[in-house]
Amino acid sequence: MDIPFSWVSLEADVSQRLQIYVRNLPSKEIDALEWLVRFEPLAKDAKSRIARASRAELRSSFFFSLDGPIADRYVEIYIQSKSYDQANDWAKEIIGNIDDFDEVQLRKIVTEGAGNSEITGSFRFSDVIAAVRKTGKIERNDFDKMLKELGLGEYSDFDGSDIPF
Repeated sequence: MDIPFSWVSLEADVSQRLQIYVRNLPSKEIDALEWLVRFEPLAKDAKSRIARASRAELRSSFFFSLDGPIADRYVEIYIQSKSYDQANDWAKEIIGNIDDFDEVQLRKIVTEGAGNSEITGSFRFSDVIAAVRKTGKIERNDFDKMLKELGLGEYSDFDGSDIPF
């Protein structure tokens, strides 16, 4: 059965119920968002649900890779950390999935993370900086310049080589 071609065959009330279900997807089904977000008729509803996904929901889900809106949500959760504990805790998720983030998301992790004292004061921030550097997705000189502009010059030479990820 080819779902994209079948979608147009659904009655309006059925497609509407499916959209509402995806928009309010139960926590135990969150990992389905990985493919739902790529299915055009349900993408908007999947993105709406992703935007409300909690730390616990995302942590308990299994994604083959983080991409698009799911990766954006991981970044958003990190930069909105409201305590050192939240920042340290979610830094593990960021580091564990670091290769799934694109350059824009990596820059956001660093630049907006630098503006959150709960993140900069956390002991895992240097690990996040090192992990971002190790991806190689931001050219080294550009990365060092960005760190200096953000007042994080002390991390310019920090490569995290002594940190086991």
